[in-house]
Amino acid sequence: MHDEDKEEAKPKIVEDIKKEIHAKDGENLKEVVLAEAAKGNVVLLTMEGLARTTLKSLMSQPIDGMLYDLNRNETVILTFLNDPKWVNDYAAVQVIRALAQENEELKEKLKTANEVINADIKERRRKVE
Repeated sequence: MHDEDKEEAKPKIVEDIKKEIHAKDGENLKEVVLAEAAKGNVVLLTMEGLARTTLKSLMSQPIDGMLYDLNRNETVILTFLNDPKWVNDYAAVQVIRALAQENEELKEKLKTANEVINADIKERRRKVE
């Protein structure tokens, strides 16, 4: 990953959203999150405050980084054992990891298939010439 790609993968702190949310009630937070989602963005609560990033950017990082940004890695989830929601959060991590693995396997199969097709095209062109 290039340095600029690493920078792009980090959620961007959005000062105007922070100010808007701190100035109004909790229902406004819901409106902001839903409005950003409609634009293809994800709002995250980070240690620095609210952050916005594109869904594509969030998903382009390695799975561990994505789960960390979502506060959904196993270590974080297991610190909230007093909240029964941890069970479903843990299940969600397992599903996300499995989907990410499946996605990587499909990308590799697609890459291999494209290589075979391209080799076949080159061979056919060579025979025609």
